[in-house]
Amino acid sequence: MGSKFPPENRSTSSLCRARFVNDFLILLRQEMPALFSSLPADCNYTELKRRVGEERAAVKQSVTETLRGWVANDGDGEFILRDLEPTAI
Repeated sequence: MGSKFPPENRSTSSLCRARFVNDFLILLRQEMPALFSSLPADCNYTELKRRVGEERAAVKQSVTETLRGWVANDGDGEFILRDLEPTAI
């Protein structure tokens, strides 16, 4: 009832971790078949996390390059609230 996500070695039983990885592999096989098929037969949990992390980093890099010049939303804005006029929805 209180297990952290993603699983941590200190807070999650190996059975929960194994079930999580099994469910994840089902999704990986369906959604990323090339990555799934590239996993070695003796791939362990640590190696799986590393490979998925590399794939995620590659996607983020591609997005960054594609959206070059895009202004990041890194805050709530510096506008003055009293300058806004409330509108009825």
